[in-house]
Amino acid sequence: MSNHIKLEFSKSVTRLAGNEYGRSVYNSQVRNAIDFSQTVTIEFPEHIVSVASSFVQGFFEEIIMKVGILGIGDKVIVIAPGMDVEKKIIRNLQ
Repeated sequence: MSNHIKLEFSKSVTRLAGNEYGRSVYNSQVRNAIDFSQTVTIEFPEHIVSVASSFVQGFFEEIIMKVGILGIGDKVIVIAPGMDVEKKIIRNLQ
């Protein structure tokens, strides 16, 4: 089981929003592919230029339940080449 997950979105999608949508993406692309005993890398495609806090909270809800809010920094690496998405994701989790 690889713990490097490359998220996939339509090229026409550049902004992510919505708690429910975040949970849906997590459930369909991450839930069955993640091993919480190891560090996980979650990679957003470069065409994603903005991520709303509502998406972040929904997407990371189960991860936080498994590793805790402090575990996010230790167990989860977020790669988001588009703009400052990575910083915004981490900021929205704190």
